Amino acid sequence: MVLEQVPGVCPPVCPEQAAVALARSEQAQAAARHASAWAPRYFASYAVATVAFFVGLALGPGDAARLAATVVWSLFVLGSVLYARRQSILPWSLRRLYLASFVAWGALWAGAMALGLAEARSQAIYWLLAGAVVSTPLVVASVVAHRQ
Repeated sequence: MVLEQVPGVCPPVCPEQAAVALARSEQAQAAARHASAWAPRYFASYAVATVAFFVGLALGPGDAARLAATVVWSLFVLGSVLYARRQSILPWSLRRLYLASFVAWGALWAGAMALGLAEARSQAIYWLLAGAVVSTPLVVASVVAHRQ
C-alpha cells in the first residue's frame, strides 16, 4: 500500500523539502517573537507611569500639582494607546494576559482613586502605597510576557 492512499498520512517528503519547511517555520517564529517584543516593555512602562502618577499625587503641593500630574498622565495614556495600536502583533498567548492585567489594574486604579480622594486626599503615604499596589498587575504581566 502506498502512503498517499492511507487517510491522515502525509506523503513522504524529501529531506530538502523538510529542511526548507523547517527553516521557514523557524523564520516565522523569530519574526513573531521580534514583532511582539514590545509587550513586556509596554506593561513595564505603564507600571512605572502608574507609580509616577501616584507619587505625583502624593508629593504635589496642592491642586495645581495634582492637575499637572493628571495632565502628564493623560498625555502618557494617549501616547501609549497610539503606540499600542501601531504594533503589528500581540501573540495569542499574551492576549489573555493583556486583558487580565489591565482589568485588574483598572479595578485597583478605580478603588485606589475613590478611596484616596474620599478618605486620604492629603496623606502622602497612602498615595505612595497605592501606586505600588495599583502597578502590581502590570509588573507581573511584564515579567510573564518577558519570559514567553
